[in-house]
Amino acid sequence: MKNHLGAMCSVAAALVRKEFLFWFQGAPCTPGPSARTLRLGNRVREIKIEITMRLRSRTLAVLVLIFLEAALAPGRASANQGAGPTGAVQPKTAANPTAVAANSTAAATSNPAPANNTQAPPQTTPAKIVSVHPQDAPDSKQFALGNTIVVTLDDAALLKKGTPTNPMGLFLDGSFMNGIDALPVPNAPNALQFHLQYTAANQDAWSQLFGRKMRTFGVDEKVLITVGLKDGSSVAEDPYSLTLKFLPDGWAKLLLGLSIALAAATWMLGRHSSMLRDSGAPRTDGRLGTYSLGRTQMALWFVTIVFAFLFIYAVTGVAPPITQGALVLMGIGAGTALGASAIDQNNQTASSTSLVQLTGEQLSLQNQIQTLAQQIAAAPPGDPNLAALQGQQQTATQRLQAVNAQLAQTRALQVAASGGLIEDILTDINGVSFHRLQIVAWTLVLWVLFLSSLFGKLTMMDFDTTQLTLLGISGGTYLGFKLNEKQS
Repeated sequence: MKNHLGAMCSVAAALVRKEFLFWFQGAPCTPGPSARTLRLGNRVREIKIEITMRLRSRTLAVLVLIFLEAALAPGRASANQGAGPTGAVQPKTAANPTAVAANSTAAATSNPAPANNTQAPPQTTPAKIVSVHPQDAPDSKQFALGNTIVVTLDDAALLKKGTPTNPMGLFLDGSFMNGIDALPVPNAPNALQFHLQYTAANQDAWSQLFGRKMRTFGVDEKVLITVGLKDGSSVAEDPYSLTLKFLPDGWAKLLLGLSIALAAATWMLGRHSSMLRDSGAPRTDGRLGTYSLGRTQMALWFVTIVFAFLFIYAVTGVAPPITQGALVLMGIGAGTALGASAIDQNNQTASSTSLVQLTGEQLSLQNQIQTLAQQIAAAPPGDPNLAALQGQQQTATQRLQAVNAQLAQTRALQVAASGGLIEDILTDINGVSFHRLQIVAWTLVLWVLFLSSLFGKLTMMDFDTTQLTLLGISGGTYLGFKLNEKQS
């Protein structure tokens, strides 16, 4: 403390000496003692201000040093505990090893180190998979939905970690299978059994597995199987690999065959019968009529949705729910076909009515012309009625020609001969129609998306309202143009 106060006084003295030397040695001369006195007073005030500011900064530094000395005092006291019996401190150097040893012993005796009662947790070895196999086929390397598989571990400690909120369960290719409970195996404390089921809780996980299976169809792809807690915090190591069977039994193969047969039968009947053709009287030449766009669209969605239902049921063994979007698609197809059929029927009714009327008028005109011809032939020369008979004959002949032309046009409104599926559904009498092309294009787009969801995720795609409205607008546009459309 004394040292710091002495330093402060030295600073003050140095400043005063500096300023007075400046005054008496380097200051310019000014006339009169009053100016010298005034300048001296100003310089004294400036010196006082500068000394005050420096002393303040020095005082702050002194206070900081005092605080540091107080904090370091206990350390210095402990460093001086190496004093001998006479009170002299013995330096801890290589020249005085005895003092070093004595000080170490004294320090150990006076300040014993606290005992550390905390023990390191024991190192546990993660459980490992020993074997995985179907319950009814221990040597099988395949498994399928509906099987019960048994998983055996080398240590049962992992099996006891499950809680109601974080249960023990089955992992297939890293996906936890919700809805499949872990059940104990009698007389096997290190084993668990799982009954593989397809439920709403694990639908997404199974869809991913079967989607990869279908994308690699024909390749013997393995599925990694292990067990662990649902949150993945504790999972058995060395997962076992088995092959997932696509169609587990003969019943599944039969259902898949039925779905394929349905699609093939619909195609064959539509090709060789009038099931998908425009309505109208059969052609007299034996040829089939044109394909109906509405009926073809209805058949496409019907066969696709039924095939998807049977296909998913064959693979999973569970009847899948039919999505709302699939129902709307069938409704749009049925509504378009029904509207087109009604329009065709109205056209056919109008055509039939006109045909009956024109045919009757044709026969009447033919008889009238024949009667007039006989009367004209029987009339003597100069008969005053001869000119009138000839005028009536000419008028009847002209009307008969008009009726024959109308009859020819009416018969042309009957079902036209088919030119092939693509040509029939895209063209009318004027060629390719845009309203037909529009509905065909959007139908194909949604159909491809539906099939990609079926074979990629094993689910029926549920289209949103905007997509379904788009197809509905296309169907309504087609029906509106069909009111005045003439088939080629």
